[in-house]
Amino acid sequence: MLVDRTIASSIAYHKAYGLSDRWLKLIPPFLLNQIDTMVYFSLNPTERIKRVVGREVTQATMTESDKRSILVVDKIDKEYRKIFSDRTLVVEVDNKTPQIIVDELKGKLYD
Repeated sequence: MLVDRTIASSIAYHKAYGLSDRWLKLIPPFLLNQIDTMVYFSLNPTERIKRVVGREVTQATMTESDKRSILVVDKIDKEYRKIFSDRTLVVEVDNKTPQIIVDELKGKLYD
């Protein structure tokens, strides 16, 4: 099953900002229980921030909320890694070519 990242990333974002698990229970279970495998491509925090801030569209539209998100990017990353941890394949992409990333992902999928 292909899953849009918005469910997991929204949970991670809100948990990083301190939303309690009680509120997260309002997410309909069918949205969470249908996930077979999720792939999380990870990049070191410095490079991640550099890429986001360096985008022309980001510079033109960055809001105060966006700026706060950059400050808590490590918290968001930690929460993201906890979500569906039993079904998530983490692929670190620092200094890797696309082919190396694909090969690593294929190796994880078929292990």
